[in-house]
Amino acid sequence: MAEDRKRGFDPLQGLRELLDKGERSLNEALAQRSTSDRSQAVRSGLSRILLDAQKANWELWGRWFRAINVPTRSDVIRLGKTLSQLEQRMAQLEGSLRRLERRNGAADERPAPAAARAASDHPRPPRTRLPPSRAGETAR
Repeated sequence: MAEDRKRGFDPLQGLRELLDKGERSLNEALAQRSTSDRSQAVRSGLSRILLDAQKANWELWGRWFRAINVPTRSDVIRLGKTLSQLEQRMAQLEGSLRRLERRNGAADERPAPAAARAASDHPRPPRTRLPPSRAGETAR
């Protein structure tokens, strides 16, 4: 009683102790039951059923996506791998081109083709149309 006065009165203390005791006994009972071979077999069977259902669900969604012509997750992954391979190949080709350009440094010094020279000889006509953002400013 003296301790109760020091800590203060807690009307729910008995209920907490009862719930703690009940929880401990339930955990002990479940721990004893879960070690049996039968409970492990049941859990294994449930896991297998859930995995089979998940696989069937993924297959169903895949068929539905193909039916409405939407790429599935595996299609997107495959496209990503293909894109990555193409980017690597492009980088290799760019590197090869740079090496060729360095090796043939005289390519920059060669005269431009006749068509390119003719285009550069004629000046471009003055721009008569303004971009949309500037056209609205001048109309005001």
